[in-house]
Amino acid sequence: MKKKFIKPIQRPLFPALLAILALLACGLWFQSARQPNQQSDNRLGTSYRPAKIIVADDRSYPPFAFIDTEGRVRGITIDIWRLWSQKTGVEVEFQLKEWDAVLAAVRDGQAEAVGGLFRTPQREELFDFTTPYFTIATSLFFTNRSKVFRALKTWKGSWLAR
Repeated sequence: MKKKFIKPIQRPLFPALLAILALLACGLWFQSARQPNQQSDNRLGTSYRPAKIIVADDRSYPPFAFIDTEGRVRGITIDIWRLWSQKTGVEVEFQLKEWDAVLAAVRDGQAEAVGGLFRTPQREELFDFTTPYFTIATSLFFTNRSKVFRALKTWKGSWLAR
């Protein structure tokens, strides 16, 4: 009787080769099983490109978002989203509402994005943020006869009253 001679190093290679082939087959299957509406698009950096998105924003936050006297949606944020739409080819529908309804619409899936939003720790739990495209510096103003103004003078040099 002839003995089959298999080197010890070949035995562990066979299962490893089978595992690699199985992984390759799964990868090819996943690639071919992509849904038909998922097309590769390098401009968006993603494989999914919707035909349209809904952007919700505050109806009275000029100059960023507002409805003009003729009922048209206007503002800096609106212009930025329109430019994004032109660059990507994705249609943007605007829904301008009261502020609480704006956040609820995005949170509940009735809109895909908020036109513009200040970042807070609470909002970071609910929303994903891009790099800011605009920074707003704000200040508090009081008359020098105000009790609040006199109280703030004691805070001079702190983060509250510089």
